Amino acid sequence: MMNGLQSLKVWKDYFHHPEAALLGSINALYIVGKLLGLFPATFLSDKYGRRMPMYVGFGFLLIGTVVQGAAQNVGMMIAARFVLGFGTAFLAQPSPVLVTELAYPTHRGRVTALYNTFYVS
Repeated sequence: MMNGLQSLKVWKDYFHHPEAALLGSINALYIVGKLLGLFPATFLSDKYGRRMPMYVGFGFLLIGTVVQGAAQNVGMMIAARFVLGFGTAFLAQPSPVLVTELAYPTHRGRVTALYNTFYVS
C-alpha cells in the first residue's frame, strides 16, 4: 500500500518529492519496528498471557494510524511507520498461539490451518 501511495503525484507533492533512499526508509522502518517489537511482545506474552500484548499492539496501531494520517512531514511519516511495525509485532507474535489455545481440541488442527492460510490473503 505504501508503494501505491508513494507513486501518487499528490503524495509526492505533499512530501516535497522525497528521493529514493528516503522512500526506502519510509518502507523499511515498518519492518525494523516489527523486528524490534518482537522482543518485548514475546516477553509480555510469556509473563502476562496472550491477550494483553495484543491489546498493547492495538494501542500502538491506533497511535501509529493517527500519526500517519496526520503526518505533516516525512519525519512524522517515518515515525508512524515505525510505531505501526512495532505494534504489528504485538499482534503477530501471540495471535497464532492464542488461536490454537482457544480452539476446541477436536477442531484445533483445522482452525490453526485456516488461520495460517487465510491471514495472508
